[in-house]
Amino acid sequence: AVNRKVVDRSFDEMFLVRSKTIRITLPFLVALLALSAFFLTKKMLEPTRRIQRALGNVGVRDLHFRLSVETEDDEYIEFINVFNGMLERLERSFLQASRFSSDAAHELRTPLTIMQGYVERAIYEAVPGSPIQIQLSLIADEIERLASITQKLLLLSQADAGRLSLDLEPLNVSDLLDELVSDAQSFEPPLTITGKIEKKRWLMADKNLFQQMI
Repeated sequence: AVNRKVVDRSFDEMFLVRSKTIRITLPFLVALLALSAFFLTKKMLEPTRRIQRALGNVGVRDLHFRLSVETEDDEYIEFINVFNGMLERLERSFLQASRFSSDAAHELRTPLTIMQGYVERAIYEAVPGSPIQIQLSLIADEIERLASITQKLLLLSQADAGRLSLDLEPLNVSDLLDELVSDAQSFEPPLTITGKIEKKRWLMADKNLFQQMI
């Protein structure tokens, strides 16, 4: 009986110690598992986030950028190679389009200038106020419009390629806006155009490009 009681008491003490141990260590074990899962998930998602940050930095002028596969895991290499191939095709198409726009603008400027010179000479030699002079004047206006479109096409191709040079100078924006309002009024005399423009507003800008933008 004494031995049985001693054994039962030993089991009770052992279960009591185990219960206390579980109650004390269980919160720490749960916290350790949660931290391990957090850091493991973060480590697994880090390549995806790194690729996402790199993709977010890709712009029109950064199409030459390529993602590196040296530091990535094997499961991301195929995805990166596909994306780099897409960037390469986009860059090639963009350069072709930009080169075509630039070449077309350069090629059109010379014949348009020659045509404009011949037409202006014909206008000067025609009888003032005659129908032929009026028709030549209309042709000259259309040639000038084509030359303006060609110049804008060249500016757009240069801007897309990051090669647009700016002729910066102190510009009185207030006076320029007043001139544009007056020009708009002269184009449509029946309309009344009003504007509230603050005086003496200066800005460092390219006058021609700023006027085109307005």
